[in-house]
Amino acid sequence: MKTLAILASAFFAAQSGCSQEDVSFLDSLGSSFGVAGNTAFDYVVVGAGTSGSTIAARLAEDSDVTVAVVEAGGFYQIENGNRSVVPGYSVFNFDIFSAPVTDWGILSSPQSGLDDRQVQYSRGQAFGGSSASNFLVFHRPTRGSMELWADEVGDDSYKWDTVLPYFKKSATFTPPDPATFPANATPSFNESAFDNSLGGPLQISYGGYTPEALVPFLNGFNDIGIGPAEDFNSGDLLGANWVTNNINPENNHRSSSQTAFINPSIANTSITLYPNTLARRVVFDGTTATGVEVTTGRATYTLSARKEVILSAGAFQSPQLLMVSGVGPEARLTELGIPLVHALEGVGQNLQDHPVFTVSQALNIPTSSQWNSFSAAGYAEAEAQYISNRTGPLSQNKAVIGWEKLPNRDGLSDATKTALDALPDDWPELEMRVSPYYLGVTKPDPAAQFTTVFGTIISPLSKGSIDIVSNSTEDLPVVDLAYFSDQGDMEQAITALKRIRDLYASSSLTSLLDGPEFVPGPNVTADADIESYIRENTGTIFNAAGTTKMGKADDAMAVVDPQCRVYGVQGLRVVDTGSFPFVPPGHAQSTAYMLAEKIADDIKNGN
Repeated sequence: MKTLAILASAFFAAQSGCSQEDVSFLDSLGSSFGVAGNTAFDYVVVGAGTSGSTIAARLAEDSDVTVAVVEAGGFYQIENGNRSVVPGYSVFNFDIFSAPVTDWGILSSPQSGLDDRQVQYSRGQAFGGSSASNFLVFHRPTRGSMELWADEVGDDSYKWDTVLPYFKKSATFTPPDPATFPANATPSFNESAFDNSLGGPLQISYGGYTPEALVPFLNGFNDIGIGPAEDFNSGDLLGANWVTNNINPENNHRSSSQTAFINPSIANTSITLYPNTLARRVVFDGTTATGVEVTTGRATYTLSARKEVILSAGAFQSPQLLMVSGVGPEARLTELGIPLVHALEGVGQNLQDHPVFTVSQALNIPTSSQWNSFSAAGYAEAEAQYISNRTGPLSQNKAVIGWEKLPNRDGLSDATKTALDALPDDWPELEMRVSPYYLGVTKPDPAAQFTTVFGTIISPLSKGSIDIVSNSTEDLPVVDLAYFSDQGDMEQAITALKRIRDLYASSSLTSLLDGPEFVPGPNVTADADIESYIRENTGTIFNAAGTTKMGKADDAMAVVDPQCRVYGVQGLRVVDTGSFPFVPPGHAQSTAYMLAEKIADDIKNGN
């Protein structure tokens, strides 16, 4: 078996376009693959994404414990090659989000708030999950948001100071290399926000190259009242700075939950992996979860759990698994003929996400547009540089981010103002993420030097839902994002787009503008026209949360308790972004790791 793995390593390296180091983990697989057939383990983890890989690997650290990991996909290094491994491909080769072999291919239901458009929603189908295909943005939520989390679930262990050790446990931080930044543009950072002595396996850094066109935006943010932030990993997001990325600085490859947690685990523990295996349902004895029915190829069998089943299938498919297994809204399960195990009305409800739209403008200085796929020659040059020494545009996904509460609230209704004022003082309402390229539907002039500001609503008031169409997980769940179902979100979005224009009109940027605004365009000025543009062009930043929300026992919509145990049944937890009580400010990646680390400790401590 070990010899076969070594041969496979060399073969897949050649076939996928990855270097040998990308697939060297295959050499350690040996007997780590499970064999199709009824088998018992202490823990069965469904989903090897950001949270699932983390909690499985942490539980497997105990040599007396057996852990099975069920993953519907395979290994992204093999199946998607450099398109997943190379950081720059996450933006310069945007097809990564529709790669059928590493993505579930989920489309939302038609969205009335988006003129009945459907939204393509990337969900990773591979070891590493969405950490294998995300935009590599890594930062932590705010101190106030974690205080609110603790209050909402009635558990002080979620307060910032208490969870900070779990944020630190996952990651190792490499400070910025001034040689890779323009003069006087090296990011400020708080090194004490990390503790590298813990040996956190996820690698956090800044990549190996910096587009100089981003530097003026730091000054532009300051011009419009968004001053410098020390960093984005110390519990405060308000301000502007470079954002850290999950990039391994040793080779400038993507660092994912697979490379960080699964790979070391297969080398050092008895963890058992079931790749390309679909979880069909949780098996119950009464109201006690006893295992998971799965299918690999044509074989359907049961992986029994002596202690617990842990669902980490993500905010869309964990609630689906609960429902097809008989845990969920009673009326809906009855309608579909699914035998009821326990009625939980909150399963699939409370979906929150961050809608995003863009403003694009050409500059009269070089950006990264020449490196993207609109310019074949520049793209080839970037690839050659990366292959040669792992540097250049493809070695990074740099961004400058400015976070703020909307300073002009004239366009907000009293109801919206009241809802936003109820959030913690440190909770941003708008994220402006500046990227040195064009990303949009309209194909631009390949000779133009574009920048794009992603405007993201960080305090959404709308709530969507997840539904199922059958009792089979072979049928994808129905995802209703419900974007702009609360008019307050549109009020925020219109105000936000105007704020992005303020940035481009700042004294530090006006002299750099090359021609009129490309998207949405200089004729889109009236609120009604801005609203139409937003409805026609809004997408997602992929932060779905809350569909199996954590809450107090008396919360009718709560699905899991503060230890992520599913209410009303035994031996079953849900540990992923669906378990968040709400979508936290910013990007969810670090919080998904934190939750898995925390719950792994809870389990080890008998909670």
